[in-house]
Amino acid sequence: MSVTVDRPSSLDRTRFFIDGTWIDPVRTELRDQIEAATGERIGVAALGSEADIDAAVRAARRALDEGPWGRTTAAERATVLRAFADALDARAVDTATLVSRENGMILGLSQALNGGAPGALLRMYADIVENLPLESVRPSQAGSTIVRRVPVGVVGAIAPWNFPQALAMFKIAPALAAGCTVVLKPSPETALDSYVFADAAQEAGLPPGVLNIVLGDRDAGAALVSHPLVDKIAFTGSTEAGRIIGQECGRLLRRSTLELGGKSAAIVLEDANLETFLAGLDNASFLNNSQTCTTQSRILIARSRYDEVVDAVANFADSYTLGDPLDPSVTMGPMATPTHRDKVLGYIDIAKNSNARLVTGGGRPDGLDQGWFVQPTVFADVDNSDRLAREEVFGPVMALIPFEGDDEAVRMANDSNYGLGGSVWSVDEDRALGVARQVRTGTIGLNYYTLDLGAPFGGFKDSGLGRELGPEGLDPYLEYQSVYASTRYLESTTSAGAARNATASSPAEVVAAYFAGVAAGDAAAVADLFAPDALLHNAAGTLSGAEAIGRMYEGGLKAGKMIPSPRTPVVDGENVSVEIDLNANGSQIVLGDFFTVRDGKITRLAIYSLTPDGGRLLNDVGVDPSSRTP
Repeated sequence: MSVTVDRPSSLDRTRFFIDGTWIDPVRTELRDQIEAATGERIGVAALGSEADIDAAVRAARRALDEGPWGRTTAAERATVLRAFADALDARAVDTATLVSRENGMILGLSQALNGGAPGALLRMYADIVENLPLESVRPSQAGSTIVRRVPVGVVGAIAPWNFPQALAMFKIAPALAAGCTVVLKPSPETALDSYVFADAAQEAGLPPGVLNIVLGDRDAGAALVSHPLVDKIAFTGSTEAGRIIGQECGRLLRRSTLELGGKSAAIVLEDANLETFLAGLDNASFLNNSQTCTTQSRILIARSRYDEVVDAVANFADSYTLGDPLDPSVTMGPMATPTHRDKVLGYIDIAKNSNARLVTGGGRPDGLDQGWFVQPTVFADVDNSDRLAREEVFGPVMALIPFEGDDEAVRMANDSNYGLGGSVWSVDEDRALGVARQVRTGTIGLNYYTLDLGAPFGGFKDSGLGRELGPEGLDPYLEYQSVYASTRYLESTTSAGAARNATASSPAEVVAAYFAGVAAGDAAAVADLFAPDALLHNAAGTLSGAEAIGRMYEGGLKAGKMIPSPRTPVVDGENVSVEIDLNANGSQIVLGDFFTVRDGKITRLAIYSLTPDGGRLLNDVGVDPSSRTP
């Protein structure tokens, strides 16, 4: 089917976005952007040098140290991030189309991940940081400690070509939310779309220097990684490049997040529902023409179902319609570049010369002489030690491998240098979960595989270091600072009502508020944390009801006289147990406190001494010793 598509005649980007404006490169080196489906030139972009990277990093440093961004509140940054998201959304259709032309991603997928996902990520991190306490006060043996979460600094973000908008925003959104400034180095294989970020940032009012964009090759990337004014590197790409970056960051003691390659396994148990498996196979194994780091190109199949599943996977691969990714009837586009196409074809040739059996595909499709197309290819009877089963192909080439029993499936899945994605297929979801828990991988799906933007994403082993996405994705962009202070800061927080449970809702938050109130001597604030029918057990006996508990605290609490230093709590649903080093009028004792918290209120508190006669009553915290004598 032929379609008529409105393709702009030129999308040239010959300048860089540095310090809030468009800057000519220090030297003129241009790269043609070729459309993956046609092999035709669609635009030209300048490639940056070390000098261009230096200018961008220095602009980011000034924006952090001298500009307004470094003094913004979380709420102010959240407002800017939402405006940034709105500006990207207004450009989403054109952006998605441009990416599809650059790398061959089918348009529907590009609209979701390059058009919609960047704005969604900005809004998610705006919400997260707006509701995250970036500064808290906790009691200490000498007074109080103000614990601050501060921006890690200038971030060098290096994004790949396969999901250029989404994977760049995996880094930009949490970095900006944390208060960092960013230098983005996009991949030259997708040379044009990243500058949409610059257009939207200007429209949203992002201050100059907060986001800088310099397209460049490996030399530019190396200059960014090694620059002395960069505080952190966030990289998505090959494991080989990640090793080099990790080595340099280790030498410089520079923080880094590395999301690298994969060779993930889909495990098809003997009771798998074949229709369910086929319904999820596109996302699991063929997403973005299999140019995806989580591609499950090893399909491990229970031997009793092997022939049936092999035939089904081959028929599924044959069902794809290859062609122009802008055509809505097309279900698989080309490889991103001719070099990458040749690499994929090279792995097909390697497999043909092994003991594996070619079931379908195996070369370039007929009738598609323009563009960088590869047939969806399936090899059966692959050995898990074959190169096809061990090396990342990054294209639509599946290695099907039989197994005997769940234990062998787990062993095969784990017999890999990588650990990024995976899936388990069974009508018994509990059984599938039991298998999934044994697989050494950062993400794994039960009867489907779809990335969750709200959960941490990253890999084990050679698949990388650190995590992106979810609330956990903000942590790599924050540093902790402890400020040792007097008890006055505890008193100010409690007198302002912080310990009165105004915001505490989770069991851990309620317990933290309890200890803050005790340290400040705020009996009323502590009493407010107890439910009306609460019970308190201690060495003196049992108190029933919040009123009686409040009277006890009114008679015994005084600011600075009882300074609890809680250790890391153990949280089990509504139950929280914690050891406390307590300075009571100059005497040091260790207590074990066991809380039950429901609906934001303490319903039960048992307090035990852990140091009677200089010894410990309990071996560990986490088990309520209600049957023991304190």
